[in-house]
Amino acid sequence: MTAFVLKRLGFAVITLFAVLTIVFFIVRILPGDPAMAILGDQASQEALVALRARLGLDQPLYIQYVQFLGGVIVGDWGVSMVSGRPVIQEILKVLPATLELTIVSLILGAVVGVPLGVWSAVRRNKLPDYITRMASLLGLSFPAFVSAVLLLLVFAIQLRWFPVISSGQGTTLGERLRDLALPAINLGLIMAAYITRVARSAMLEVLNQDYVRTAYAKGLAFATIIWRHCLRNAMIPVVTVVGLYLGILIGNSVLTEIVFNRPGLGKLIIGALNQRDYTMLQGMMVIYTLIVVLVNLLTDLTYGLIDPRIKYS
Repeated sequence: MTAFVLKRLGFAVITLFAVLTIVFFIVRILPGDPAMAILGDQASQEALVALRARLGLDQPLYIQYVQFLGGVIVGDWGVSMVSGRPVIQEILKVLPATLELTIVSLILGAVVGVPLGVWSAVRRNKLPDYITRMASLLGLSFPAFVSAVLLLLVFAIQLRWFPVISSGQGTTLGERLRDLALPAINLGLIMAAYITRVARSAMLEVLNQDYVRTAYAKGLAFATIIWRHCLRNAMIPVVTVVGLYLGILIGNSVLTEIVFNRPGLGKLIIGALNQRDYTMLQGMMVIYTLIVVLVNLLTDLTYGLIDPRIKYS
């Protein structure tokens, strides 16, 4: 088990280094001059040169790259080119709101998607199966920002069950849940659609295995066979799609936060893109990369918990 964990950690470090390198160079080739974005089109050439020197943009690219990697390692991600405040502070101020939305959406998607997928597989080619497949296909067909606008129009503007602006600043648990409800439902249902289809396919494959027929022949209860024996063996593909989709979920959370006017990484990254704030963009990409690499690592370790044979592969 120790060797398995160390090997996965090694892959995680290599992946993180590669992604950070790509992020650094992609940010640098974005069109536009950060100094001009900060000072405006009317700034003098002397002011632009002075600002580029202060921001370190006049240095050779390899020196900027080494400084960037060194700063990431020690936790110094520089200061925002626009606000002048430390990037890490700006990110940590809004990161909890995005993580809250993502985690709640993830839980909602799993709680809804897994039982629906199992139910659909057990009732294969019957009315419940057709309804579930059509509902999941509908969930996959809607982009996150379209479904967010529809939820906002129906439940916030027409029915007035939820606030139009999800401020995320509620003082009580009820207020926070009410603010979080629509954004979490928007992302959670889309994820539930993915999980439902994967869980159904995995369960159909497991239900045709010999050990399932043997369990039926031994007289085991139907619920025991499905939930104790079949589901565990069908969970590997489900865990895989949850881990892979988390990166998509974080990306969709950007659009969802903008539609619901919710604080989070979404507004921060859009502002940084518009203002060509290199250091802020780099910091945002570092956070996204760390989250995705950590989730992939946890996904690999979860494989070993579900199927002990994987620990030695």
